[in-house]
Amino acid sequence: MTTSILPQEVTGLVKVTGYRGKGKTSFLIRAENPELIAFLDFEHKGKSFHNQLHFGFYRDLMVVKNPLELYNYMMETINGLEQDRYTVAILDNCSELELALKAEAHRDIAKYCRLYGLNPKNAARGAFGGVNAVINFMIAGQICTALHGKGIQMIGVTHHIAKAWGAGGVIPNKKRIKGSDRWMDLAVLSLVIVEHGDFPPVPSAMVEKEQLCSIAFNEELGTFEQQRRLPFRLPKCTWAAIKEYLVHPADLDNPAPGEAIKQAEFDVFSDRLSNEQIAIMKLALEKQRREESDSDGDVAAFLSKPKAPDPVLALAEAGKSAEEIAAKLEMPLVVVKRVMEG
Repeated sequence: MTTSILPQEVTGLVKVTGYRGKGKTSFLIRAENPELIAFLDFEHKGKSFHNQLHFGFYRDLMVVKNPLELYNYMMETINGLEQDRYTVAILDNCSELELALKAEAHRDIAKYCRLYGLNPKNAARGAFGGVNAVINFMIAGQICTALHGKGIQMIGVTHHIAKAWGAGGVIPNKKRIKGSDRWMDLAVLSLVIVEHGDFPPVPSAMVEKEQLCSIAFNEELGTFEQQRRLPFRLPKCTWAAIKEYLVHPADLDNPAPGEAIKQAEFDVFSDRLSNEQIAIMKLALEKQRREESDSDGDVAAFLSKPKAPDPVLALAEAGKSAEEIAAKLEMPLVVVKRVMEG
């Protein structure tokens, strides 16, 4: 009988994001005995791990021609997993998976809106989340529920990061995490692997979300005693370190070296802009203003005004060109084009 090494506390979804090549997949595959892992590969690279570790189940799903075929192949694969055979399922990564869900949702949007109690008109026109609202329900109802129904204890999913964009273009030193927010809702543990670890090649990670606390009921006092176990940052993002914290929780009031969030790492993924980023963006907008003032007007000045983009889209739907819209609304042409491009 194959022995499991997965901590019993880790029951649910574990989400890992961060820079490419920093150890997201490597971290997840070390959660469990390889024989008890079902690895669903959405970007081909898992094959090299499988050749060395021999997962209990491995399938390269990127052998189909389009997202709708991928959806059918993915669901066939999940539904075909042997019952109670695997404790961990790894979905690497979420981008192609969500693209497949989107294709299936568009195939019969009315059916899925009825199923999940959504307004099909909103989904069709992109209002109130549009088709993404359907995808959120599909992630929970079709993917995670099906895997847990097969006896999977932990679902591990990886996410890539991308450049963050603002009104003036790319925001310097700022990243956004790809994928649906639903993964975060479902996660019992969410980690962001940082660019530079404290003990290379071992990665470090910010703990974005943690639901691995210890909780007990005090009969004498009639109260619950709850304690968070993981620090806000893992200086060593390994399962050995996590297991140690599960037994000996971190002291949040007196964090050990590397356990406190580093502001520079946090700023990259936060919604707020640092003073340095704002200064760089102002310089970029000023440069753009000088380059475009002859033909397109003052972009920076326009962006500071609270004008709604709705008239642009309305005129575009009426068949007006970007140049005609810019002239009619007295807007910079470059801004009109950005609004039309979404």
